[in-house]
Amino acid sequence: MRHTHVIVFKNLGLILQVNGLFSIIPVAFAIAIGEEPQAIAIFLASFVSLALGFFLTTTKGAEKANYANISILVVVSFIVLGVIGSIPYLYLHNQLFPTASILTKITTSYFESISAMTTTGLTVFDPAALPKSLIFYRAVTEWLGGVGIIFFILLFLNTSGTYTRALEAFGGFARLASTARGTYLRIMQIYAMYTILFSILLITFGFMDPFSATIVSLTGMSTGGMLHTGDLSAELNPAGYWLVIILMITGATSFPIHERIWNRKIRGIFSVEFKTFVSYLIVILLVTLALSNIWNLTNIQGIIFHLVSGASTTGFQYIRLDMLSTPVRLVLTIAMLVGGCSFSTAGGLKVIRMIIAFRSVSWLVKNDVLPSSAVSLVKVGKNTFFEKEIATILALIFAGVASIIATTAIVMLAGHSFLNSFFESVSAFSTTGLSTGVTSINLPNFAKTALIIEMIVGRLEVIPVLITIRAVMSYITQRGRLNATLVQLKEISHKAR
Repeated sequence: MRHTHVIVFKNLGLILQVNGLFSIIPVAFAIAIGEEPQAIAIFLASFVSLALGFFLTTTKGAEKANYANISILVVVSFIVLGVIGSIPYLYLHNQLFPTASILTKITTSYFESISAMTTTGLTVFDPAALPKSLIFYRAVTEWLGGVGIIFFILLFLNTSGTYTRALEAFGGFARLASTARGTYLRIMQIYAMYTILFSILLITFGFMDPFSATIVSLTGMSTGGMLHTGDLSAELNPAGYWLVIILMITGATSFPIHERIWNRKIRGIFSVEFKTFVSYLIVILLVTLALSNIWNLTNIQGIIFHLVSGASTTGFQYIRLDMLSTPVRLVLTIAMLVGGCSFSTAGGLKVIRMIIAFRSVSWLVKNDVLPSSAVSLVKVGKNTFFEKEIATILALIFAGVASIIATTAIVMLAGHSFLNSFFESVSAFSTTGLSTGVTSINLPNFAKTALIIEMIVGRLEVIPVLITIRAVMSYITQRGRLNATLVQLKEISHKAR
């Protein structure tokens, strides 16, 4: 257990240092625009992250890790980053939520922080009431969380098979270069280029001001969704509207496709997963348009925008979703649950998993009629999936749906309808951020806590979370046994006297 502590503490220290350095960017922005209290608030978070990071890296011991150790590291890192990220909100509590209780302030601050770090985008605040520097701070946090600060550190710690496996498991990443480091550097390059490109396009053709364009690009490319305004449509001309839709689809597209585009390798550019993603997106759009009269839809443009927002798990929203008919909300829920492509910043169950799940039905039937010695596989494009991989994917889908149902039940206890509670739970799990109005400052703390857990589970997958819970339970059990043994030794010693 000591070995695990060393791995978690030292590596967590490095993660916190990188987080602290990135947090300096919004500090500089706050100083530049004259928002002194916000600059101090964000600086405190940056200072705590750096100081704690430097302290933890002094932990002595070996750094060699296995998959279980890395699982614990990733889960603990997100939890700790959420705590540090909540510092600015707590520091500014008199401005943000002056009448709330202390417990509500703590829970709400952590909710907002973890929502940004997991790129969910659910928020209890009206963007119009937030200072610009805090909006920028959230956007930078989402951008960093989208590409994965933790995966960045994992790659630069070691390039062994264990770390590569962890990267693929937690981030859905595959290799774009000969080494894991090369892969991640290429991802960062593509990620940054798209962010800058869309910022320029939105300023030039969308006629947005530089601040708004930057926020939209940062949160859109990370499929995060925490905007600077509650009505994005009011700031977009027709060209800007379609640019944002393209931005959302870009964020939900696999990085290997972007890599081929940038290298001008047009042949075989689109994978089976991407083709399926685009096809199902077109289908749900056509179905919605065909049934618009039956469903009493008048704002067709808005519905198309939000369907793309849900399917890409970006979470950009400017209409009241609770006012939509039940069928439209169900379609939006399905779009969020499926999510975008693997190896992208999108959340959800991922399109590739749904393809494998559907194809595994015929695979299961075939297995029943084939001899026990026969080997039956599931093929998706050039990739082959074996029985163990198929079983893992089906288990992940089942566990994800089970966690959504549990969270739905908890949110319903706060007095919300089943459909709205289910919608919010799926939005948290898929790290989308679309809301029917359930998420607010008035949502009870127990319901916020349930959504916080759902966001972490959805971002990190169920298996790392279960491994961490098992490790904690094992540690508690061992400590209990040790204490019981010490008590027995004391009793024996006392009797001996």
